[in-house]
Amino acid sequence: MGGMRFSLSVVVLLGGGSLFAQVELGACDAAPAPSAEVLKAEQALDRADVNMSRVYLNAIERKSPEQRIHFHYLSAEWNLLSGRPEAAASLFNQVYQVCPDYHPDLRYKLGALWAGQGRQADAERLLKEFLAGAPTGSPFVAEAKRQLQTWAVVDSLQQHPINFSPYRIRGLDAPADEFLGVLSPDEHQWFFTRRQEILDRKSGPAPIRRLKEEFCVGRQTDAGVVEIEALPAPFNQGFNEGGPSLTADNRWMALTSCKLLGSGYRNCDIFLVQNTYDVWLDFKDLPTVNLPDSWESQPTLSANGDRLIFTSNRKGGFGGLDLYEVLRQPDGTWSEAKNLGPLINTPEDEKSPFLHADGHTLFFSSNGHPGMGDFDVFIMNLNGLTAPRNLGFPINTERAEVGFAVAAKSPMAYFSSNEKVGDLPAGSGYDFYGFPLPASATADAVTFLTGKVEGADVLPDGVSLRVENLQTREVTRVRVDAASGTYTAVLATPNVADFVFSVENPEVGYTAVRLEVDPRDDEAHVPLLEAKRLEVGESFSLNSIQFSTNSAQMSALDKASLAPFITYLKAHPSMTIELQGHTDNVGRQSDNQALSQRRAEAVQTYLLSQGVPAAQMRAKGYGDSQPIADNRDVEGRAKNRRTVFQVLTK
Repeated sequence: MGGMRFSLSVVVLLGGGSLFAQVELGACDAAPAPSAEVLKAEQALDRADVNMSRVYLNAIERKSPEQRIHFHYLSAEWNLLSGRPEAAASLFNQVYQVCPDYHPDLRYKLGALWAGQGRQADAERLLKEFLAGAPTGSPFVAEAKRQLQTWAVVDSLQQHPINFSPYRIRGLDAPADEFLGVLSPDEHQWFFTRRQEILDRKSGPAPIRRLKEEFCVGRQTDAGVVEIEALPAPFNQGFNEGGPSLTADNRWMALTSCKLLGSGYRNCDIFLVQNTYDVWLDFKDLPTVNLPDSWESQPTLSANGDRLIFTSNRKGGFGGLDLYEVLRQPDGTWSEAKNLGPLINTPEDEKSPFLHADGHTLFFSSNGHPGMGDFDVFIMNLNGLTAPRNLGFPINTERAEVGFAVAAKSPMAYFSSNEKVGDLPAGSGYDFYGFPLPASATADAVTFLTGKVEGADVLPDGVSLRVENLQTREVTRVRVDAASGTYTAVLATPNVADFVFSVENPEVGYTAVRLEVDPRDDEAHVPLLEAKRLEVGESFSLNSIQFSTNSAQMSALDKASLAPFITYLKAHPSMTIELQGHTDNVGRQSDNQALSQRRAEAVQTYLLSQGVPAAQMRAKGYGDSQPIADNRDVEGRAKNRRTVFQVLTK
């Protein structure tokens, strides 16, 4: 990750071909009217006929020295057609020195070729001259402006370097190659690909040396990455998998698996793998992601498992490789793939996406946005409308920076390279490097929340958790492990905010809890939620409502927290319920009875105001007559102060 390159996208001469579209003669006082051979050479070049155009050019050179300006110009075009950019630049320059206004596009063509040779100052001068007098409709105006903008960006990045102090990650710097890796969101494990030379004694009578590639896991410790071993089946079954991404609970992994087809094409698709009881299950195909006639790879899975961003060369994109996303629906299926749009994707290539654990800070590599070189790393907030921002020099150089990732909890970035990194010499192969992420590129702080949904293990399809920020109304969905009922949710908020956690499953009744999350806390615990089947006579807690002491006044947060419950009631129009208020036994029994009644009625009144039919509910206070816990301690009294609803009819 040092230097820069100078090139225009039109100055790519591999394989030959004129890069400047139509071949057209120019004119100036020093150039006579074109001869018949000159016109024939022009027509042959316009047809991309290398052989015939050479015949006519040879005739001009022998017979018509007075046509030398036309000859030099057309010879430059012939050299472009033949894949000789240096010779073309020399010939265009000869024309420019004698007749700078020979053709409106001459300055652009020569500037483009000089840019490809690294002559930035000369190329920049010519492109500016070209733009000053460019003819209306010139196809090169946009490209000239883009290149000048790129140079301006490069100059600015080099004049304002950021701190870059890379170091090798111990354990991932072995003589073998280590690459395509990710640090798990909890920062306890590394998943990566290791490639090393082995002595194969099983392939024939004589042992042979060959490269062996394995998908591995290792444990992160203060001393580095240790206990590295190849992952068991379903991994390492000969399908060349790698490039993993994990959810915060380490129970879901997205990765790429490639298969060599009979045609010789290596087709890559994206799969999900679930871990349950510490066993990785079979690969799950993603039908809305993988297409039969395109390449899908480099997945990045949100920490909550509800968003997947990937790279694809499918038809209909903005460039060669574009970034797409799919969203997990409440029923567990995935939405149709959606292109991330022209703010991110360019006519060139975007790849290697990495979504930070905050769920909206995206890092990716691009050679279409203005940058230092081949591929630069960019950062963007998916919740905003601002353009991607270059991560800076010397993180980005003239080389291709890809495979960039960021730790979830620590301000550390990492990548794999087989080249010199900063002041560190190149290793023996691909090694992993880390470095402190500059403050200008850090994502939002995140809080890891853990909890349990009791009863999730008895439901055939499990449950998911709906998490809503009551300030921003942003909704996140988190998978609940069907085996244990546990979950991990990762939330990012710049300020202290209240969230509502509610259980989602068509077979269970609505239940929710409200929790205040402080961004200064790395971890927090969510109170127990209970998933119970929707049955007549069953009661469900509305713990998102938090009345103040001796008050039946609903706060704005209380009301906001009931939005998913209102949606639930409207989705079950035949269901009738009794809203119940309950208290602890502190104070007089009559006062508790009256308070519980007012609270139940307050909830009913608000639900009525939001369009829930009066016939669907009634309100009743029970005071302290139905405790569910011991009133002799603080914890028990807190549990007894509750608002619930009981199902009367389904």
